[in-house]
Amino acid sequence: MRYDRDMARAVLLACGLASCAFRSGVGAGDAAVDSTVPITCGRLTCDPHATCTNGGAGATCTCATGYAGDGMTCSPVDPCATGNGGCAAACVMTGPGMSACYTPQTCADVAAHVTVPDDSSVTLYAGGDPANPWTARCHGGLEYLMFPPGSTANYGQYSVGGKSTGTNVRTTYAGVRLDPSSFEIDICDQTFATSTGTLSHDPAHNNPPIIVTSMPLGSAMDCVASNSATGVAAIDLTSLPFVVTSGWSTGGNSPGGTATRSGGGRTVAITGGGTCGWNAPSGSPTNPFNTFGNSKLVALQYMP
Repeated sequence: MRYDRDMARAVLLACGLASCAFRSGVGAGDAAVDSTVPITCGRLTCDPHATCTNGGAGATCTCATGYAGDGMTCSPVDPCATGNGGCAAACVMTGPGMSACYTPQTCADVAAHVTVPDDSSVTLYAGGDPANPWTARCHGGLEYLMFPPGSTANYGQYSVGGKSTGTNVRTTYAGVRLDPSSFEIDICDQTFATSTGTLSHDPAHNNPPIIVTSMPLGSAMDCVASNSATGVAAIDLTSLPFVVTSGWSTGGNSPGGTATRSGGGRTVAITGGGTCGWNAPSGSPTNPFNTFGNSKLVALQYMP
């Protein structure tokens, strides 16, 4: 029985072979011979990102520079996927087999290279130094320093009593706005904060009454008595690569309170009060409750 040479070639092509050989018989008693049937580029379908080359043994597909695969299927190579592309900080793929290194200091720097969905966590570098990484949350294009999940160690409180009535007002911060150019915390940015309690501030002397519903970070206040300090606040940067470098000041009537640092400045425990008085980050205005402008008042220093 004689084999149909064209049919055999079609079968082999369907198997995706670049070249093939088959044995054909020439009739009863005739010697069988091997015959190689080379495949040409005209009959071979390479990947769009591959080139076809005719050779003595048949056509072959080779992926283009920047792509990897068997020639029939080619995928772009991302240099950043191996050894971070040799970059000291951030690596971005700029094309098949191509990449660029950069050192982002802001969320905008990252967004200029890759898509940054809102509320994404990104790595930024203090002062543009690859040796100074920190993790920021990009919210609305701004940088936030987030505290460990579930942490309640960062807050400000106005404690009720004396001349103020209601319930203690405490605002707890899960994250704070951190300006990456100055490394100042905005103590009134409550994007990632929750508040409990409501009180009327010194209602005997304020008509209409002044209602307090929130407190800036690190601000402690009361209206209890001279030199009292039932108001409490705290900043805790434990496990974060920063320390607090700014100071605290008391104010108001007969103020009292302390600001005690520990952990090399990673934590600050604050008390404050008076009739009415407070202890708040230096530069805070009179009656530092609720929110106010120009509130970038707590300075940090990078300290891994």
